[in-house]
This record gives sequence, structure tokens and C-alpha cells, in this order.
Amino acid sequence: WAARGRSSGMFSDKKKGQREADTEATDQLQRYDTEKQMWSEVEVLGDDRPSARYKHASCFVPERRGEARVFIFGGQDEDGIALNDEHFLNLKPGDEAPSWSVIKTQGNKPSPRYGHSCTLVPAKRNIIILGGTDGKQLDNLVVPDPEFPPHKTTKSLHPMTVHILDVDNLTWSTVACKNAGTGAEPSPRCYHSATLLGKNLFVTGGQVHWWLLNNQHYIHGAYILEIVKNQWEHNTIKGDSFIPYPGCSLLGHTACSIDSSSLVIFGGTLEATTGLECVNTFWDVATDAKQKLHSSQLPVKTPNGAYSSTFKLLVVGDAGVGKTCLITRFVDDVFSSTCKSTIGVDFKATTIEMDGKAVQLQVWDTAGQERFRALTTSYYRGAHGVILVYDVTEQSSFDHLASWIKDVDLYSGEEVTKLLIGNKDDDQAHKVIDPETAREFAKDHEMLFMEASALNRLNVHAAFKLLVAEVMHQADTLASQPPAFEHKLKVNQERSRRASTGCMCN
Repeated sequence: WAARGRSSGMFSDKKKGQREADTEATDQLQRYDTEKQMWSEVEVLGDDRPSARYKHASCFVPERRGEARVFIFGGQDEDGIALNDEHFLNLKPGDEAPSWSVIKTQGNKPSPRYGHSCTLVPAKRNIIILGGTDGKQLDNLVVPDPEFPPHKTTKSLHPMTVHILDVDNLTWSTVACKNAGTGAEPSPRCYHSATLLGKNLFVTGGQVHWWLLNNQHYIHGAYILEIVKNQWEHNTIKGDSFIPYPGCSLLGHTACSIDSSSLVIFGGTLEATTGLECVNTFWDVATDAKQKLHSSQLPVKTPNGAYSSTFKLLVVGDAGVGKTCLITRFVDDVFSSTCKSTIGVDFKATTIEMDGKAVQLQVWDTAGQERFRALTTSYYRGAHGVILVYDVTEQSSFDHLASWIKDVDLYSGEEVTKLLIGNKDDDQAHKVIDPETAREFAKDHEMLFMEASALNRLNVHAAFKLLVAEVMHQADTLASQPPAFEHKLKVNQERSRRASTGCMCN
């Protein structure tokens, strides 16, 4: 499956008849016009058409040297045999018919497989192949359960070795990744997804061996391959509507990235120890390409009345960095280039939906001028989240963050969640703050991080939702603490009150 412009294309599949015996693989190429919302079969030129298959993988390779192409690798043929042949679908401009070509590559290409992932890394002009299965049964299989369900896989799964194809040189290679062989590297699997966000490849779901599910060793989440350092990491996915519990996997789903900050997952099959279940759920996973996913636990029920669904967010930073513009874009979805400087403190309220729940937000806009600092410090009290904003085109606004963080740490409680936003990311020509420098700064001060633009809406809603998700997670964590923890909350609230009044005595 690949997308180009307003068209999406699908090559081959398994055409299902009324009986299992009537089900067969196809070699058809279908096009979906997203504007007309219509399917049509595409005529393809040439005699190098791939054989009928299904469970293969593909990715779109944009124009650079000649015409755009779609790369297709592997799959399963009509006889159930795994394949490892390689093909290009050469796309033509306009309505001109595309053509097939067989690829001749060098190096050690991946072994025959299906149910694998295929992802293009545009900056490096590389294609990454991960996992899959050859369909063969494992030798000397030891069934851990006498009631071993027949639908559970005993097939030989390929390890998540990183196979790389250089698109321009057509040469295969493998990469030795850091943390390989540890819990940070995904276990062998097939029918997973691999989605690139920034420099991080998010691997989600997949079918694993039965004993991992049976022993509840498999925790659904995201394995993240940092493609610059070639390093594996593992994070679980937070959210009441997701399925992060041990002993369950999601496979055969689709996943794609949205504006480099969100991972969208749809459908698939849930595989648990009790059986298989198809789902049509749509998950929008808030990520940050550096901070990745929030640490997650099983959802914790909050005692009635212990914590409300209203959260106070405070936005601070130098004058002129665009704090007011970010807030009005988030709350009202409007942008004004003539925003006046905030005098003292302003306030906006809004309601958003998080994990199927209505969450009320009080968003406080503070003045950035030095003469108002003494006035605005009192508003830190009771804040659940603080957003620190700098201007990516103004070095001094970034240099002054240390002073703002000092105020946050002094006047807010220990449990406050902090988010650093680099605003005006639309002005790339005048950008002076390197995002990697900002990410490291945020990491050193235990802050979430995201670049955004109030002007063109880039990452504004994603940034606020990222903060709210972490605030809600923090509230759930506090609610799950023993009664003795209430004393710590009272101590922190008292410390915050004294700081705001200028009294730090014991």
C-alpha cells in the first residue's frame, strides 16, 4: 500500500470466495482517488509483473533520480510459500500508465518472509525491513500448555534484525544496533507496524510466540529505533482506551504518522490467550519524536471526589515569544498577528476530550515583562501543568529559560508537569535554536518538549494534549498512593503558598 498526491494504491491481496477453497491470491493493482472517493483497477505496462501474492510489504519512494517508484518486497504466494523477490512499480506523471520492473540488488538481502514491515527513511534514502515469518513450523516445539489453542502461532518468526536497502545504490546491509538482545529490542514477530516520526522508528504490535502471551511477558507498546544512533528503546503506551495489558497483542493493524507528533493506529486483530478478535478502533497516540511515549501503567480508578477533571495550566516565558497566540490558537483556533502584550495575567477556559472523558482546562496567560514577575508568581500556586515558551528565532528567549524554570521550581509543587514549547517554528529562515539543543535542555530539567507554530497550527493542539495526558497520568498516580501520601501533598502545597508570599521560614 502506498500513497501519492490524491491517490492511494494497493497491489495484490487475497481475494476471498464463499468457501476457503475459493480463496486465492491476486496480482491486481488498485487505485483509490481520495478526491472522488472511487476505486479503479490500474493497467500496468511491462512483462515483469510480480506473481500473485499477499502479506507482502511496500513503501513509496519519492522523486529524486527520475520517476517516483513503489518498492515491493516479499510476501506469500498462492501455495503459501514465503518470497523475497524485489520489484519497483515505476509511476508516471498524469494519467500515463505505470510499469513494473524487477530489481537486481547487491549484498545479502533478507530471507523469504511475509508479514514484515517496510519503511522508507527519506533523509538517508534507505528502506528498512523488519521481522516477518517464513511460515515454517518450529522444530522441537515444546507446548507450554496442554490446552494449546490451535490459532496460536508456532511458526518460525524472524528476529527484528535491521535490514537496510540503499535505494540509490540498490545494496543490502544489516546494522548492529545498540541494546540489541535486551528487552529494548523487539522479540521476533510478524504483522507489526513500523512508522517513522522524525528520527525515531516506532514499531508497534505484532504477532509473537504463544509462550510470551501465555507467560504475560509481552506488554503491548512501542519499540523505538533511533535511526541516527541505531539504538533500540522500549516504551509502553498510555491511555484508558488502548490495550496495554500483558498477555495481549495487536497485529495486522495499520499505522501512520501525523505532523511528526502523533502516531495514528487503526484496526487489526487482538490476540490474547483466549482467542482472536478483530477491532475497528482508531487510536491517536500523542508522541514527541524525542520524548516518545509516556511511561504507562494499567489504568487506575480515581476515588470519587479525590481529584476533579479540571486542570490549571500556566503559560510563561519572555514577552513576544507568542504565549497569547498559542493559547488563542488552542482555545479558539484563531491567530492574530496584532496580539498585544499581556498585562499581568489573562485567563481562558476550554473543554477537551481525553480518553473518552471531558476534561476542563483553565489556561492562564502571564506577562513576560520583568516588571510583572512579582505579580504573576502568585498564579503558580495550584497549577497542574506549566508551559515554558521560547521563540525559536530569538536566542535571548531561550537563554532566559533558566530563570523561568527557577521560578517554576520555587513557586510550584513537586508534582507539576512541565512542557517546553519552541514557538514560531514556521520561520525556518530565521530559526537560531537547534531543536536537539532544546531537547537536551528539556531532558535535563525533566520537561516534555515540542516545537510548534501558532501561525500555521503546527503541533499546537498536540502540545497541549501531550501536557494534559501527562497531567492526567500524574493525577492517577497520586490517586493511587497510600493515605500517608496526602501529608506530602499538604507539605508541598504549604511550601508553594509560602514561596508565593515571600515567606520561606520553617
